[in-house]
Amino acid sequence: MIKFRTGRRRNAWNKNVIAVGLASGFVEPLESTSIHLIMTAMTRLIMLFPFPTVTQSIIDQYNEESRLEAERVRDFIILHYCATQRDDSPLWKYCSSMALPETLARRIDLFRTRGHIWQPEGELFRTDSWVHVMLYQGIRPEHYHYLATAMPDKDLIQFLEATRGVINKAVEQMPTHQDFVDRYARASDSIWNMPAKM
Repeated sequence: MIKFRTGRRRNAWNKNVIAVGLASGFVEPLESTSIHLIMTAMTRLIMLFPFPTVTQSIIDQYNEESRLEAERVRDFIILHYCATQRDDSPLWKYCSSMALPETLARRIDLFRTRGHIWQPEGELFRTDSWVHVMLYQGIRPEHYHYLATAMPDKDLIQFLEATRGVINKAVEQMPTHQDFVDRYARASDSIWNMPAKM
């Protein structure tokens, strides 16, 4: 068992110190978000860089954006656990009955009632990631998104068939899983077996 402490700093930017990466917080290794969070923290710092002096409004904006980003990652990770059907251990029993953050509960309700995935600007996990995890965890929409009714049935069928065709064509061109693994194993072997240059 590997123990780790989860959470985030209340303020990523405090006085003259800015916590970046694991120094600013850690959710858990399931989705391996650390490199992305380092990049976005640095981008945020560049965008808010304090020329010529540090102001409280810059610090507050940086901290607010850092908080929102961490909470969105937290919600996505919790989604992997909270909707599980497992109950074979205290962990899974706790996860299935735990209180959810309001932001996650709302997202689940949006999807369950109308098949809607809300995508805030700049969010790490995109619509397809949310849909895949929700469906895999057994969260099914009770109704389709009403935006689908804006398109006549004939046009919708044509659009979906075209989408299916694009996906099928891409799949046909892809190697099997075993072929992919074999190809990369051979490439890896050739790299490791190269003679060292002096």
